[in-house]
Amino acid sequence: GWKQRDISKFLPLPGFLGAGDVAKFCCFQYGQKILPWRWVSTYEFTQNSCSQQAVIFTTKRGQKVCAKPNKTWVQRYVSLLRAQQQERLLNFQPQMPGS
Repeated sequence: GWKQRDISKFLPLPGFLGAGDVAKFCCFQYGQKILPWRWVSTYEFTQNSCSQQAVIFTTKRGQKVCAKPNKTWVQRYVSLLRAQQQERLLNFQPQMPGS
């Protein structure tokens, strides 16, 4: 089973670029294991200027995990998280009069 120390295998080597909203990291290595869904909080994509494209998942404990964008589980997590974000936006949007 999963132990908390296993997460260290995922940790990215940060390359700080001091950017805006996209990830401030570049990923130089990827986690080899599938991250348990219940650990995942948010995701972001690395910048185009990074040498390797990656998705960076943030766990509920605030740890950053690099993952390959072409992996099936990564794509599934991104689409699930995107759907959750859209749902939150819809729920919190004030209704405009006459809409």
